[in-house]
Amino acid sequence: MIGKARTHRSTQTHQFEPTSEFFNECITPDDSKAWINKMAAETRERPKFKELLETIAEEQEEQPGAAVEYAAIVAGLRRGKTIRLEKP
Repeated sequence: MIGKARTHRSTQTHQFEPTSEFFNECITPDDSKAWINKMAAETRERPKFKELLETIAEEQEEQPGAAVEYAAIVAGLRRGKTIRLEKP
């Protein structure tokens, strides 16, 4: 696959899950309206970008010449900020 970007399949599946659900469940305009209203009413947790970036910065300060590893970020968030990252 030269020249093509490789993407993670589970990310793609998770990303389009609501759209797929819409097309599988909604037949009539009333079904569509109810589904859209349900999605609009859902509350979603806001991403914790600030905490994530702070943790990355802390790791970079500890070892300036080393790459920041995903496992270190997950551990730092869990310990320092009580945030758990779940695998998709």
